[in-house]
Amino acid sequence: MEGKSNRMPDGILFLERMKKMREEHYSDLIFKATDVFSDTTFNEDGSMTTSFPCDRQYQGYAGRIHGGILSAFIDLAMTWCLFGHGVVAATVRLNIKYSCPVLIGIDAVIHVDTPVKENAFLYSIRAYISQVDKKVVTADARFWIE
Repeated sequence: MEGKSNRMPDGILFLERMKKMREEHYSDLIFKATDVFSDTTFNEDGSMTTSFPCDRQYQGYAGRIHGGILSAFIDLAMTWCLFGHGVVAATVRLNIKYSCPVLIGIDAVIHVDTPVKENAFLYSIRAYISQVDKKVVTADARFWIE
């Protein structure tokens, strides 16, 4: 049977690598994204999506998720994406733009683009949070390779 391959699709390889590296490097955190994020998937190009519930426990202003929580969520999602690429790195810059409130009671999705290696020391990465198919938070970051 020519053309058949026993190789796993790249998206699954990224996901398996991310899970392994997350356990090695992020197992004892004050903030456990594994308890929050669900439905994490990688696309063939190495981009990633994950979803999270917008529960009242994350509320800042009435009916809205606190911006600091959103910042932490997007930073962790970017880190997980890097793990999927076999990269351990620490955030050195994170720029966030809040376009609309992220509302309590409606699940949200984080979309993380494929990381770009800038040089021997840095990766750059972009991401956004969407809620009801609308971009509500955008971010770009740089990560120092450890």
